[in-house]
This record gives sequence, structure tokens and C-alpha cells, in this order.
Amino acid sequence: MATELAVQQQVNPLLILQQAVDKGASVEQLTVLMGLAERWEVNQDKKRFREAMTTFSKSQPKIDKNQHVKFTTQKGVTEYDHATLDNVTEQIVAGLSAVGVTHAFRITQQGTISVTCVLSLGVYSEDTTLTAAADESGGKNSIQAVISTTTYLRRHTLLAATGTATGMSDDDGTGIDKLAKENVVDDILAAPTKEDLQTTFSSAYMLAAKRPETQKAFKAAYEQRKAELAKGAAA
Repeated sequence: MATELAVQQQVNPLLILQQAVDKGASVEQLTVLMGLAERWEVNQDKKRFREAMTTFSKSQPKIDKNQHVKFTTQKGVTEYDHATLDNVTEQIVAGLSAVGVTHAFRITQQGTISVTCVLSLGVYSEDTTLTAAADESGGKNSIQAVISTTTYLRRHTLLAATGTATGMSDDDGTGIDKLAKENVVDDILAAPTKEDLQTTFSSAYMLAAKRPETQKAFKAAYEQRKAELAKGAAA
């Protein structure tokens, strides 16, 4: 009866639970009320989470381009500014904090490395997972290889979970938006070494799965930078 009343009148079931305890309700009654209270609390925080993320999406932090890149190619000097992943991550976390959302990471390793970004508000949470192999490029030892991949996946799961412009955010449901693509292409073109290029390209290409046009753009940038690095090494 108390359960039905809570549902019908949208009364906080936590208060009903306390009243039931005070009146000496049976274990069975308390179990039912506790289940109702838990579901009610999750639903309330889910609504708050959706509202918070809507606010976040409407006022996403403006990502400052904090790194200047300049290198010479066969076509001349290429020079531009772009936002580093560390800078992007810092600003996203600040934006989430402003709306009351926290983030955490879960990491598992079973052959490949999986990183899960968990966004939470109260007792409600949502998670995004990406998986990749350990980055053994550049003569890294086993620990360095795991750390390299883990760091990269932490950044990109956060980008994907929040749907920021620099992450894998869809503009029309079929592909990432123009700014996202441009920033990732910039990161590929700015790779200072062959090993860094391979790591950046591989992770970006994986994140753009099912987006053939985006993958094509990443591949073109990869081939361009690969040729430039090869020419530089031969000079």
C-alpha cells in the first residue's frame, strides 16, 4: 500500500521507508520499500545527469589552440596552431565539474587494454569503453607500452563520452563534425616521429570506425606525414 502511494503521489520513498522503520514494518515490507527507494534515487539522479550533460553540451568549453606547429615539406613550410590532447582533457574536466558531473576510469588488461570512462552524478553513471593493443613502437618496454596506450585511451574515452567537438562527436548521426576531424588530422600531421605518427593514427582510425569518409581523411594525413618523415630521415 505504501509502495503504491509513493508511486501515485510521487512522494520521496526514502521518507516512506523511514516512516515504515519507525512504525516497525516487517522485513518483507522494508525490502520492497528499499528496492523502491533505490530505483527512485537512481531515476532522480539520471534526470539530473541528463540535465547536466545538456547544459554541458550547450556551453562546451572553448578549446584553446595551445601548441604551435611548424615543419617543412616538399611543398614548403607548413605552420599552424592546434590543441593538444592534454589541454583538451583539462578543459573538458573543468566543464564537467561546473555542472556537477564527475569522471573516473576503469582499466582492464587481457591481451589488449580496455579503458572505460565513467561519468557520474550522484548514484547514476554512464560509461564509454575503448580497447587497443599495447603501444610497443619506438622501442618501448612492456610497462611503457601499456602506459602509452592507457594514457591515449583515457583521453579519447573522455572525449567520446562527453561528445566534445575535438572528440568523436557526431554532427548528423553519421560522422564526426568538421572541427573534430580537423583537430585529429592536425594531430596526425604534427606527429614528430614515425612511432608517434603510428600511435596517433591507429587510435584515431579505430575511434572513427564505421565512418569511412573520416577514416579516409585520417589515412590521407597519415600517408602525407609518413612521406614527410621519411624524406626528412633520408636528407
